Amino acid sequence: MGLCYGQTLKADQIRHSASTIVLILNSLYMEVNEFFNMIDACDDVKTLRNIISIFFDELKISAKGGDLFHTLKSAYSELADRHYNIELAHLYFNAAGIDSKIEDEASSAYLSCAIGDKFPDITSSDWLVLYGRMSLNNTSKESILNACKMFLDNKFDVWTDINI
Repeated sequence: MGLCYGQTLKADQIRHSASTIVLILNSLYMEVNEFFNMIDACDDVKTLRNIISIFFDELKISAKGGDLFHTLKSAYSELADRHYNIELAHLYFNAAGIDSKIEDEASSAYLSCAIGDKFPDITSSDWLVLYGRMSLNNTSKESILNACKMFLDNKFDVWTDINI
């Protein structure tokens, strides 16, 4: 079912508004290129309107790091599945104040511990967020890994159960 001319123009205008939001985020030194590409590829007017509403509703309250993270996470959920990508994982680390060397540890652990094989529903970016969150309460690599595995063994969901 195709869009008529008026609907296409409206979709283009809404996509332009959403793209403007992405440019603002990029000016705040936040790389959201994947998000921009997803918006650019989206032809669903309702989805694009939802994204704009999410930004305006949530950003008018506050533009603090945690709030911005929540806003982007909500917008991403309109466009993609409920998994983190690398941009959101980086934003999570920044908003939560987690040292970037923890991100390197998490990446290394994901590969060396074969997390993707043991937990096939956990993407490498989901793992980064989970490992980063667990590093806030644990100091040694072993205790962080144990906390992550316990989280996953108890069927918690990284997307819904981890917040800033």
